[in-house]
Amino acid sequence: MYKELQAQRRGFENLGIRSTVHQIRSAQHARVSTSRWASIKLEDRMTGNSQKLDSLLNIIEMNCDPTIGSSECNRFSLDCLSLIQHELPSIAAQAVTLLTEYINGQARLQTLVDMRIKCWQYLDENHKHAPLHDPVVSAIRAVIFPLQAQQTAEERNFVDHLSSFLMWLNNVEPHFEEQESLLQKHFAQCFAPAKERR
Repeated sequence: MYKELQAQRRGFENLGIRSTVHQIRSAQHARVSTSRWASIKLEDRMTGNSQKLDSLLNIIEMNCDPTIGSSECNRFSLDCLSLIQHELPSIAAQAVTLLTEYINGQARLQTLVDMRIKCWQYLDENHKHAPLHDPVVSAIRAVIFPLQAQQTAEERNFVDHLSSFLMWLNNVEPHFEEQESLLQKHFAQCFAPAKERR
């Protein structure tokens, strides 16, 4: 490849357009460098925010050890999903509606199991080769977490569960500050001094 580029450059030089090619490459390099820098800064900020959320999740797990199907976890998940509601594809919006009905006692567990299967099938049929950071893929995968949690409600892998859920959500649209506030709202007792906790 290097030899091909060298030959191409010599061809351009022979045509008298070396300086134009050099200027174009310099401009492209500057654009790429700026873009990479902005991307790195955004990634660093997102990583810092993710670490902060993970730290809060660890505090909650250490102080309260909630199950992934607890009322607090379910309400937190629904509130987080409402932050990206405008970005949800139709199948994910249907899943959120069913999840809400189930949590309110208006749907059976089997409907959630069926919906989770439909979500995976939809991804397989329509987004099999899409990158994992694709917003549609991320939205559907985020919704799958609370659906699955209802089936395995007594599991206590709280940090892993919600950390992964939040990662998929923030791939769709970052809402770190709102998520932090929601954690503090739904798990307030876990941040209280030990003698005040239930």
